[in-house]
Amino acid sequence: SAEDAQWMRGLAGAWKIGLREARAEEIPGGEESARSLRYAFLEGLVRRGEFDRVLTAHQADDQVETVLFRIVRGTGLRGLRGIPVSRDPGIVRPLLPFWRSELEGYARLHHLRPRLDPTNESLRFARNRLRIQVLPLLEAAHPGAREALLRLARNSERALEALDALLGER
Repeated sequence: SAEDAQWMRGLAGAWKIGLREARAEEIPGGEESARSLRYAFLEGLVRRGEFDRVLTAHQADDQVETVLFRIVRGTGLRGLRGIPVSRDPGIVRPLLPFWRSELEGYARLHHLRPRLDPTNESLRFARNRLRIQVLPLLEAAHPGAREALLRLARNSERALEALDALLGER
């Protein structure tokens, strides 16, 4: 949003760091098209040589939500691995090992105020319903469900690596 862009300009100015911005020519038709536009922008920064890599803020809670979302869609083994730590060209996700609560605690400790996206609270989006409604029910029914889903992603990645090595795919 325009407010988010203004906030980022202020933060980048205060920290004296560069900022690259872009605006979608049309409003995306949904979450997937918005995601595709974001990645096209980020990957373009690397392809044009403006940056060697771009870091995203995906964390363990995002990983759990992604794996659960893919399970209910009927994914295969590749989908069960969740969000990869990196993807070409130069997209890296260094915060995947950390839970949102850990990152929030770090931010509080260092007097950092995050910018919260109000759409994350809307039950209009399927992913949000999983986060807000389904995951708490899974945790209540089976304490440790989030950690189990995260373990499933890690185990799936290991299984794919082993299969690829056996088949000479990587």
